[in-house]
Amino acid sequence: MAVIIITIFAFEAFLIIFVNSFYINNIKDILLKQAISAGNFYHDYISTQSTDINYQELAISLAQSSNAEVQITDKTGKLLADSLWNYESTKIDTPDIKVALTGQTEVWQGYTGMPPEAVFSLSYPLKTRAGITGAVRYITSLTDVKRVIGNITKILLAAGIAILFVIALIGLFLSRTIVNPVKKLIEQTEEIAAGDYTIRLTKKYDDEIGALSDTMNHMLEEINKNDRLKNEFISSISHELRTPLTAINGWSITLRRPEMEDKESIDHGLDIIEKESSRLSSLLEELLDFSKLSSGKITLHLEPLNINDTVTSIKDQMIPRAQRQNIEILMDLEQGIKNIKADPDRLKQVLINILDNSLKFTEKGGRIYIRTETTDRGIIVQIRDTGIGIDSSVLPVAKKKFCKGNQKGAGSGIGLAICEEIVLLHGGKLNIESELQKGTEVSVFLPFNDAVTNC
Repeated sequence: MAVIIITIFAFEAFLIIFVNSFYINNIKDILLKQAISAGNFYHDYISTQSTDINYQELAISLAQSSNAEVQITDKTGKLLADSLWNYESTKIDTPDIKVALTGQTEVWQGYTGMPPEAVFSLSYPLKTRAGITGAVRYITSLTDVKRVIGNITKILLAAGIAILFVIALIGLFLSRTIVNPVKKLIEQTEEIAAGDYTIRLTKKYDDEIGALSDTMNHMLEEINKNDRLKNEFISSISHELRTPLTAINGWSITLRRPEMEDKESIDHGLDIIEKESSRLSSLLEELLDFSKLSSGKITLHLEPLNINDTVTSIKDQMIPRAQRQNIEILMDLEQGIKNIKADPDRLKQVLINILDNSLKFTEKGGRIYIRTETTDRGIIVQIRDTGIGIDSSVLPVAKKKFCKGNQKGAGSGIGLAICEEIVLLHGGKLNIESELQKGTEVSVFLPFNDAVTNC
């Protein structure tokens, strides 16, 4: 309101000044034309007269074509004639006369008479061939002009006050439509800050506040979703940790029994302890990687890499498991493929994780296809299986942390999230396409350029 008040009254002050200037300039233009005409008449005709000039008759004659009072002075400023006959032979010392006697036109505003009356005067030099002989002065009252300007000022002030009143009412209404929802929003967000994520913000108007409410509600849904995923992750991790620890602890107790002398049973128990320890170590390594990625502490050790060699090495590593599960791994590798700049260990981690998922969710007799392809910008590694696929409701969040496509299956739910972060650090992109009971296709794009991130 303070800004509006200042703006309105500043605008009104400008209008008042403009109106006043308009009237004064209009008076000035009219008097200037009359003064120039009088000066030319004096120069062309009066200066050629050999007899004495009757200045009083001249002043009255000039006043007949004007609504202003006409005065004539000599070159010293002494008053010679006045069209209203109300003068004494006195000297006029107002600024306009002084300037006019130097050969220039000048105006003056001030007060004269008793009681004082606001007047506007314009003085113009009177010249003959011999030079400046005096000045003609046109004087008009500003009383009517001041009254008109005063009335306009009153109208403008009244309009300004009316506008302020209307704006105040509109502002009060609008402020309530903003402040009240904001107050309600603050109250609800305080409840959210206290830990109540079940609350939903009320959307009263379809405006910016309403859009903010929608955004906050979406945020709360994401928080609840992530909270559920976190709880599921904790439950899953607890199970994943408990299973190998239970096996290790159980076989440790069994192997310490005095009656445990069968070498085959001992070897079997030690084999289980070794496998479960390895499984536990892998899980903890995955959690450590996730922690590093979350804190931005993963460092890439880049070197030239042939992706075909990496894929072939990973296939050889996974073949025994595939054979045990009666799953066939087929490869279609582009020959003469270019090297890329990558971290071989981290890239192996990505591809092994993807291939591990394919083996985990592909039934016996299924197939896994590994393919490499060169594009203008980089290399694509494609791993496609004939497994159970991913539900369409899960697919959009499959790469998010804590997400598990199969809640009953083994795993922490952070493998694909880690894979995507590693691929992004290489400046690439990981894409998943899947259809239930038809299989899943995971594509990893790795660029040729050096657009990689070293954290």
